Amino acid sequence: PPLLLLLLGSLLLTGRIAIGDASCDTLVEGYAKAHGAPQARGGGGNGGSGGDRSALTFFLHVPRTAGRTFSSCFIKSAVPPSKMCPAAWDSLSRVKLDNPQCTVLTSHDDFSIVEKLPPGTHVFTHLRDPVDRFVSAYEFIIAGLRTFDNVQALRRKGARSSAEQQLRAKGNRRAAERQLLAEDNSRAPKRGAQTANVWPWSLLIPWFHKDMQQRRAKLEADLSGAEGQWANNTHVRGVPQYYNAALKLKKTELTAEEAAHVLPAVDPYDNALLMPLEEFVKHPMALELLHNGELLQVLGITNYSHWGNEAAQLRACVHAGGPTSHRLAAIAAERLNGFLHVGSTNRLEETVELAAAALGLPLDGPSYTKRGGLGVRGCGKRGGFGRRASAKGQASALLQAVAAPMCKLLQHRFCTLLQH
Repeated sequence: PPLLLLLLGSLLLTGRIAIGDASCDTLVEGYAKAHGAPQARGGGGNGGSGGDRSALTFFLHVPRTAGRTFSSCFIKSAVPPSKMCPAAWDSLSRVKLDNPQCTVLTSHDDFSIVEKLPPGTHVFTHLRDPVDRFVSAYEFIIAGLRTFDNVQALRRKGARSSAEQQLRAKGNRRAAERQLLAEDNSRAPKRGAQTANVWPWSLLIPWFHKDMQQRRAKLEADLSGAEGQWANNTHVRGVPQYYNAALKLKKTELTAEEAAHVLPAVDPYDNALLMPLEEFVKHPMALELLHNGELLQVLGITNYSHWGNEAAQLRACVHAGGPTSHRLAAIAAERLNGFLHVGSTNRLEETVELAAAALGLPLDGPSYTKRGGLGVRGCGKRGGFGRRASAKGQASALLQAVAAPMCKLLQHRFCTLLQH
């Protein structure tokens, strides 16, 4: 897909950028002068005390930090719908920023978007233990593969509108892609943008899906003729269920002969169908999009940045490590000091209480959503895969080096310092 090609091109470009210490020093010096003053760039200014509450408040949503739960179960419950800006998970284009009723905005954009927001915009965000966040991202990608697979099936059947086809025939590829994204969103089972159309999942899920298809083809070839193999898909409630892919047969009970050919349990983090977690941690795609992702997003230099080539060069400096990356972490920490509020996913309940105080939203006020607020169905604690603890241990050693700059950042904001 075009997005994948663009990403691969950016990865190759990043790989060709030979950034020396002197070059990085110059880049960081220029960045600090242009973007380094948090109060001048609408970063909250007052640090959460006083200030103009009529100004736009921007939730800089770092992916996999419980931002959607925070937004859906707290912000939308506490803020009247008339004061909420339209959802901007996938694009800011639908938001009319000059609308005085648009007072609370949520987006996956990095900090570079703040320069496009009205002067005086208050910014707040959440941070999370980088290892927890990385494992959560891996799980989220896998969870998104099924929906993406269904959409791809519709595309293969030719389920495209004449409008998209006409735009493509005229050579207007960008407009055709936008039309295609809109059509995909209309097929989504829930309201809002499809996950696979929202950065960074718009890059990670299609890439992961392509890799899965290649692994699936090899797996099917290796298992050809294995009619006796049964997969144990026992439900979490304990209801036995066995499936034979070759025979396309389901059973709740097996004969003694069949039971002797049950496949071993599948490790969700290390199996033949999906890229194992350990391999993904080391992959350049993970380096570009997830390693130190929180740091890059607060700095505004992700590959989704509005600052273009400057952001790409600064990312190379972060990836190179050394004193320059620590200086960038210090700039990010200074910027966080100017935010209206900075929460910790690892301490979510306290984060909600502090956010309520910073935003001037009473926790005992009315709920503006049918679902209610925290603690009701759909807004309670969410569990991940059953093997989260072992997966974190596996990822921790691999992420120890790349997470170092973020450790300093988390410590500065009174979050729990990582212990590897």
